[in-house]
Amino acid sequence: MVMANNKNPYSYGNVAYDFEPDIIKEEKKRKNPRVNNKKKTKAKLKIIGYVTVLFLLSFLSLCRFAAIIKITNNIHSIKKEIKQAQKQSEDIKVKMAKYNNIKNIEESAIAKYGMVVPDKQNIKYVDVKPLTASDTMQQKDDKITFVKRLLGLIY
Repeated sequence: MVMANNKNPYSYGNVAYDFEPDIIKEEKKRKNPRVNNKKKTKAKLKIIGYVTVLFLLSFLSLCRFAAIIKITNNIHSIKKEIKQAQKQSEDIKVKMAKYNNIKNIEESAIAKYGMVVPDKQNIKYVDVKPLTASDTMQQKDDKITFVKRLLGLIY
């Protein structure tokens, strides 16, 4: 370039290249690309890291939404089962109300089992001792036998 701008074609001095400065420049150039490659690889690793983090976050959010949908489906199915159970219980209550009618009970007792409505002549009274008196006597006997057993073990 210098020669092209210069109108005088004659050059003074040595036009030969100096090789030592070029070698130093080449060594510097070799070191710089390594540093640049390291920077580029670090930048690529950062980008890959960001992409993987983004992928993991999106995957986790999808898993969460899938779990939520699964739970809501379970809730809906349980609600359907509850409604069916309530309908069945209402049907059973209606049937029980139908059979709990005293007239129906009397009719079925007379028809199926041959029962008869009791009269005053059919009623019999029975004399029963009070249960509390016999219970207290039995408890006293149990205490006495327990004490006798203890004394028998000691002596």
